[in-house]
Amino acid sequence: MSSTAKYYHFGLGNGIKRCASIFSLDDEVKIAIGIDGMPLSKFTSSQFWPILAYVQPHHKYVFPVGLYHGYEKPKDSNEFLQDFISEILELTENGITIANLKIKIKIQVICSDVPAKSFIMRIKGHSGFSSCTRCVHEGEYCNNRVNYTVTYIDNGSENRIHDDYVCIKAEEHHILTTISCISLIPDIDIISLFSMDYMHLVCLGTMKKLINLWIKGPLNTRLPS
Repeated sequence: MSSTAKYYHFGLGNGIKRCASIFSLDDEVKIAIGIDGMPLSKFTSSQFWPILAYVQPHHKYVFPVGLYHGYEKPKDSNEFLQDFISEILELTENGITIANLKIKIKIQVICSDVPAKSFIMRIKGHSGFSSCTRCVHEGEYCNNRVNYTVTYIDNGSENRIHDDYVCIKAEEHHILTTISCISLIPDIDIISLFSMDYMHLVCLGTMKKLINLWIKGPLNTRLPS
């Protein structure tokens, strides 16, 4: 981490304890995590990379777990996540005690947009070949972009699996020789742990292309006025 970058760890356990004062907790708490970068100004490169969380299903009560500030994105995702993962390993092994009740902690899902997901998982970005995080299709270069035209089929042989990610079986999918420290979390499947990015896949992906075709595309695809 550069000399100008700062990271502060608020703590997942501290956030869960605050939630316990708002609503009751079960003996097993399922946590949703959100990680992304956000610019602070149009005129400088100053940016935040927050790690946020909420106890499912109480999505209205989001609390900070960690916060990075710098003038560029974190150089190393594992260094950025180091304090977070250390605490997760402690909580998943020993749980957390609140009001004499020992509560088990489980990371249920991590939500990130596609660029942040690639950064965290240390894999190719969405515009590269073999970049799909769910299947092993390489993709095809067509019309100045990489397309995944083969239908995704849940038949096992075409899916990426957790063990293959850990062993870096598909080297063309990875950009580094080390994997994400998130894979250290016990009892997770890193392939399905990350949610799909609705904004990029649908709103800025399929829907944007359809609207352009309907408004500015060839005459046979345009909607009448």
